[in-house]
Amino acid sequence: MKKCLFFLFFLPFLSLHAKSLNRPPLKILLLADTSDPKMRAYHLSDVKRMKKACTLIAKRSNYGISITVLKGKKVTTQNIEKWLHTRPYSQWGNNLIYYSGAALEPLDPSSLWPCVKMENSKKISTFDIRKKVLESCPRPFSTKLFFDCYNQVKKTPLPSINASSSNENLLRLFFKSHGNCLLCSSKSNSFSIGLKHKKAKGGLFTVMLLKTILENKTEIVTWNHICDDVAKKCTAYGQQPLSQIPYMKYPETYPSRVPMSKL
Repeated sequence: MKKCLFFLFFLPFLSLHAKSLNRPPLKILLLADTSDPKMRAYHLSDVKRMKKACTLIAKRSNYGISITVLKGKKVTTQNIEKWLHTRPYSQWGNNLIYYSGAALEPLDPSSLWPCVKMENSKKISTFDIRKKVLESCPRPFSTKLFFDCYNQVKKTPLPSINASSSNENLLRLFFKSHGNCLLCSSKSNSFSIGLKHKKAKGGLFTVMLLKTILENKTEIVTWNHICDDVAKKCTAYGQQPLSQIPYMKYPETYPSRVPMSKL
């Protein structure tokens, strides 16, 4: 009788634990362009910083995490597509793709989306990467695409980051939001900058993005808030003539889980 009561008492907790195990992990692809010897350390630092932040976000949200890091010669369109078709989860997908590297002129002169450098001597538009994601991922799903494309460096201290955001806000942004957002450090034919101070290096956009996410204290935060705030922070911190304005699209259907609307 005692054994039976013991089992009944813990049954709800076992059920909750089982559900948490079945939740899809945050699936992350981190890309570092290392083709430019002068910029290699900056882009590798960005990827390291993003990996640390994503690990913290998953831990505080009580979700699993799957991280793939591609550097140098492994940053190819083929490897991106291979990653997109490898899904360690069920129909609900939480994806994050992050790139730090050189910014290239767009294939289409009229496009405002910058191109990123692939190691196989090719370049691809950030918007085209988004298209590949939409074509290959299951629906409904949530995908965040962040591109820090810069070739210039400014000697100034990197802003500090204090992870003071609530667990609920992190959970809402990465696991309860639905749809996709595409956020680039600047428009094509504009410029983005990296920061350097003593041994600290990294892209202004990456630092401000993580600072905004990890320090956000908005009661009901959305990616609209995050994207707008990142743009304000980058512009204010850059100062003329080295100011940059991130370029973004963030359709969102939070909190309902309905088919994602097309841009």
